[in-house]
Formats: sequence, C-alpha cells, structure tokens
Amino acid sequence: MDKLDIHNRQRRLELAKNSIRACSASNKNKEAILSFSNYCFAEGLSVDRVEHYLRIFRKILEVFPKDFESANRKDIVELVRSARCHRGNFLNDFAYW
Repeated sequence: MDKLDIHNRQRRLELAKNSIRACSASNKNKEAILSFSNYCFAEGLSVDRVEHYLRIFRKILEVFPKDFESANRKDIVELVRSARCHRGNFLNDFAYW
C-alpha cells in the first residue's frame, strides 16, 4: 500500500509543472526548469522542495524576459535587485530557499 499523502504532494507538483508549461516564457527556459526539476529528484530532493523551486521559477519567468542561457551577471543582479525591491510580492517566496 502506498503511503497516505494528505497534502496531495504529487498533485501539487504536477500543477507546478503544468504552470511552467503553460506560461508564456520561451520554450528553452521552460525546458531548462523542467530538466532542473528532474535533476533535483536525481539528487534526492523531496517532492515538496522541488515543487517549491518550481513555484519560485514560475515567478522568475514572469519578471525575467531573457533566456537563461543568454543572461549575464548584470541581468541576474537586476533580477535580485528587483526581487529585493518588491518584498511584499516576490521576495517572500525566497524566505527559506
């Protein structure tokens, strides 16, 4: 018998993945994030942790227009600055990341 999951972890993970797939970001970024989630599982991270990372990446996709591969240091610094300036809306999700 499978372990009882009263928090619906697998369902929440699938919803987070679907949210990434459905967003308007580039396919390259979406593929990179979903590949990262597979890597996290290979490293032994929990479903909760991976789902949390996916939710954070979904928010990053909303505010970061460039492809991750073409981002440079200046772009990342601006992303972090933006996150810190909008504490109420964005940075709180990074609290225990």
